[in-house]
Amino acid sequence: MQPKPPVNILLVDDKVENLIALESVLEELGQNLVRAHSGSEALKCVLHQDFAVILMDVQMPGMDGYETAELMRSREKSRHTPIIFLTAINKNDTHVFKGYSVGAVDYVFKPFEPDLLRAKVAAFVEMSRNVTRMQDEVNFRRAAEARLDASNSLLETISRGLMMFIANGKPSVALNHLLENVLTLTHSETGFIGECNRADGKSSDVKLHAVAGPDSARLRKSAKIGFSLLDNDRIEALCKALETSGHPIRINHPGEDVAGVEAIVGTQVDSLLAMPLFRGANMVGVVCIVNRVDGFPEDLPGLLEPFCSTCATIIEGYRNAQRRQQAEAALHDLNDALEQRVRDRTAELETANNELCNEIARRERATEDLARHQLQIEALNDRLRRSMTETHHRVKNSLQMIAAMVDMQLMRGATSLPAADIKQLGIHVRTLAAVHDLLTQESKEGDGQAHFLSAFSLLEQLLPMLQACAGDREIDFDIQDTRLSARQGSSLALVVNELVSNSLKYGDGAICVSLISDGAIATLKVTDEGPGFPPDFDPVTSANTGMDLVHQLTKWDLGANLSYKNCTGGGACVTITIPLQTSAEDSTG
Repeated sequence: MQPKPPVNILLVDDKVENLIALESVLEELGQNLVRAHSGSEALKCVLHQDFAVILMDVQMPGMDGYETAELMRSREKSRHTPIIFLTAINKNDTHVFKGYSVGAVDYVFKPFEPDLLRAKVAAFVEMSRNVTRMQDEVNFRRAAEARLDASNSLLETISRGLMMFIANGKPSVALNHLLENVLTLTHSETGFIGECNRADGKSSDVKLHAVAGPDSARLRKSAKIGFSLLDNDRIEALCKALETSGHPIRINHPGEDVAGVEAIVGTQVDSLLAMPLFRGANMVGVVCIVNRVDGFPEDLPGLLEPFCSTCATIIEGYRNAQRRQQAEAALHDLNDALEQRVRDRTAELETANNELCNEIARRERATEDLARHQLQIEALNDRLRRSMTETHHRVKNSLQMIAAMVDMQLMRGATSLPAADIKQLGIHVRTLAAVHDLLTQESKEGDGQAHFLSAFSLLEQLLPMLQACAGDREIDFDIQDTRLSARQGSSLALVVNELVSNSLKYGDGAICVSLISDGAIATLKVTDEGPGFPPDFDPVTSANTGMDLVHQLTKWDLGANLSYKNCTGGGACVTITIPLQTSAEDSTG
C-alpha cells in the first residue's frame, strides 16, 4: 500500500514558543507544519498554498485572529479551509460566538489537552484528504465524461463524413466536414488533410483534399487548394518524415526539433500535430492540425486514431473509385472500339449490298424506261397516224368548201368571178388556214386529234385580217371564251367573216362582234351603224352567195338558229344562237 502524501497545516501565533509547542504536539501526524508569526504572514501563506486545517491564536498584535479569519473567508480559495482558534485570555461566550461567526470550526482554550488537539487535527487532515480524493474523482469523472463526449462527437463526425462520402463520392466534402469538426474538438486553429501519391517511386506528391480554418473561405473560391502556413516543399518533407517514422509528429514549440523536422515549422506555426494515414503497410495520406493554445497532448493521437482510420478509408475508397472508373472507362473505350469495328464492317457490307441493290434497281429502271419509251413511241406513231388522217380530212373539207363557193358563183351563170368575190374568197381561204393552225396546235397538245377550239383564240386571229379589209372603219370584238367543236369553230370563223364583210359592204360606222355563252348556248351577234335591213327584207329572196354560205353553215355545221333585225338606234343586227357540244363524239357527228 502506497503511503499517503502529507498535507499542509498552518500554525499562526505571534509567539515562537507557542509555535514550538504546537509543532511538538502535531509532529506525530507526519504532516507539513507551516509557521506564520502574524495575521499578515498567514494571509500570504494561504495565498500561495492549500491547507488541510489552520490553527490560529486569537490575541495577536496588529491583525488579530478574527480579522485574519474574516479575510481568509472572503477569498474563494481559502473560504472552506477549517480554522481552529486557540486562546488563553478570551474565554467568555462572546468571544467564542465571535470566533464561530467569522468561520471557525472549533474554539480551544489554553492550556489544551495535546492528545485531544492532535485527534481533532488528525480528523481534519483525514477529512481534507477525503475532500481532495473526492475532488480528484470528480475531476477524473468530468475528464472521462469530456473524453466520452469528445469520442461520441468524433464518432458522430466520422459517421456523417462516411455518409457524405457514400452519398456523393467526393472526398473533399467528407474530409472538410471531418477536419472542421476535429479542429473544433481539439481547439486547434487550422489544418489540412492530404493524399500522398508516389509519382516516380521515390518522392511523394501531396494533393490536399481539405483545408479548414482561416484559409477555408478563401480556398473554397480558389481553383487550387493550398495551405498558407506550410509551403509545398515543407508539406512534402513532413510526409516523408511521417512515412519514414511511421508515427505521429508533435511539435509544441516553434523551435522544437522532433524527428529531425525542425525546418518544417514556419514562423506562423506555434504547435503542430501531424498524423500519417495508413491502409495496411502503405501510407495513403496525412492529417495535420496546427496551433493549439496549450499544445498537443501526448495521448491526442491515440484519441484521434478512429478519425485517422476513417480519413484513410475515404482516401482509399476514392482511389478505388478512381481506379474502377479508369477500368470502366478503358472497358468502355474497348467496347466502343469493338462496336465501331462492327459498325464499320456492317457499313461496308451495307454499302456493298446497297451498290448491288442500286445496280439491280438501275437495270430494272432501264428496262422500265425502255418499255415506257417503246410505249411512247407507239403512242406517238398512233397520234401521228390520227393527226395525218385528221389533217387530210380538214384539208379535204376546206377544199370542198372553197369549191362549193366557186360552184355557187358558177350556178348563178357567171362566166368569170369579180375581183371583190376573189378577194372575199381569199379571206375565206386565210380564215380556213387560221382554223387549220389552231386545230393543229390543239392536236399537238392532245392525243393527236383536235376535238375542240377556243372561240376567243379563233376570232383573235381573224380580227387583224378583217380589220385590214375594213380600212378606217372600226371593228370591235367582245368575245367570251367558249369551247367549240372543231366543226363549229371552222364554220363560226367563216360565218363571222361573211357577216363582217356584208356589214363593210352594206352598212356604216363601227362594227361590233360579240359572243356570249351560258354553258349550253352560245349567242353570236354582229351589228353595224348603217341603215339596217329594209322593211320588206326577206333573207331567202335577198340572199346572195355570201348569205347562202351563212345560211348553209348555220344550219348544217353550227346547228344554230339565225335571225335578222334592226337595232333600236339604227343599224342591222344578225343573231345566231349555237347549241354547244360537250363531248368528242358530238363534235364528230
